[in-house]
Amino acid sequence: QRVECRDRLAAAIRIENDVLAEAIDQRLRIGAGAGLLLAAVLLAVFYRELPDWRFGGTSSRAAIPIGFDAPGSLCPPGWQKIELRGDSLVAGLRMGSSSGAGKPYGVVMAQAFGGGVTVRLRGRGGATAADGEALWRETAVGGEILLLAYGTNDAAVRGRIGGKTPVPMQFFRESMLRQIRQARSGGANVGLIVPPPAGSPAMMDRLLPYRLEVQRIGREEGIPVFDPAEAFAECRSEEPLLTSDALHLNRAGHDCLGRWLARNLCN
Repeated sequence: QRVECRDRLAAAIRIENDVLAEAIDQRLRIGAGAGLLLAAVLLAVFYRELPDWRFGGTSSRAAIPIGFDAPGSLCPPGWQKIELRGDSLVAGLRMGSSSGAGKPYGVVMAQAFGGGVTVRLRGRGGATAADGEALWRETAVGGEILLLAYGTNDAAVRGRIGGKTPVPMQFFRESMLRQIRQARSGGANVGLIVPPPAGSPAMMDRLLPYRLEVQRIGREEGIPVFDPAEAFAECRSEEPLLTSDALHLNRAGHDCLGRWLARNLCN
């Protein structure tokens, strides 16, 4: 009887151990699966943040051009002055030391026009549309062309790495409209420049809503919209067009965009 009792107890212990082992094994499988899933998600996120680095800089991401040709010409008869307002891309900051003594695309554009055309650059690093509105309150006058080039900083294009949050789209839109209407009240002709393509998929994801909003504003207001994506598509052989930060234009990028704007601004 004692032997039988001992055997039953041993059997019960074996069953309990087997059940415990199966439960532990199942939890380990679930944990491993969850870990692999988390790793896959993090890898996908990291991959989209990864710029398309090349020797000498970063290649711009291809984008569907969204420019808009408004009726009539942006350039009034006898015009000679362009005012270009925007951020560090307008100012020509951070071209990269390997680029040499490059010129901002606005200057390249004016020089390509020749004939005494001058450009006044109003660009500040990190500026949003509202920042520009507060900084430059003068009203452009008749016979001048005002180009607004905002949206990159409004989109907080660097995401969490940049430590900024996007400007609400309605605020961006309202600031752009106020600047457009103020310039028009002084008799100036106004054009919009879409935020240029950046160098990573994640940055392009953040830029897209603001690129589309600039196009929408142009269509609603009946003013031309110029998309640097078209210029970059024509300059693929000159890539990389961005610096290693995947955001700022290098010398080749400024030259490319400036030449393209000169060819298309008055068409």
